[in-house]
Amino acid sequence: MALSVGDAVPPEVLKECCSVQAQRAGKRALLFFYEGDEACAAELAALDEVGGELFLRGCDVHAVRGGGGAAAAALRYPFVTFVEDASGQLRAAMGPATAEQAPESYLVDSIGTAVSCCVGASGHAEAAMEYAST
Repeated sequence: MALSVGDAVPPEVLKECCSVQAQRAGKRALLFFYEGDEACAAELAALDEVGGELFLRGCDVHAVRGGGGAAAAALRYPFVTFVEDASGQLRAAMGPATAEQAPESYLVDSIGTAVSCCVGASGHAEAAMEYAST
């Protein structure tokens, strides 16, 4: 895992993924880093399913798609904002990648600190809901 709970998310990642308006409003963000839409379809659907509730709790969901991702997912998942990271710079800024580029997610508080981390093929939506409730 690139970051741990309590680590600051690199400013370039926050700038690319989270709007200035959202940061000023004190919104939190879930940053979900993954490679391909089809490989993570179930987790994207789970994130979209909880996306409305996360939004009501002041948290936006951002899926940071690597170079292997298809671009057709945005219409399928309306509660997820997609960010293209074709060159891998955003994921690289987060630190060393996990083995085999496993999907990673970070719940980031309003000041840019990771308050929850999850690595693996699933569990990102549940982890986000757990920590967004606090």
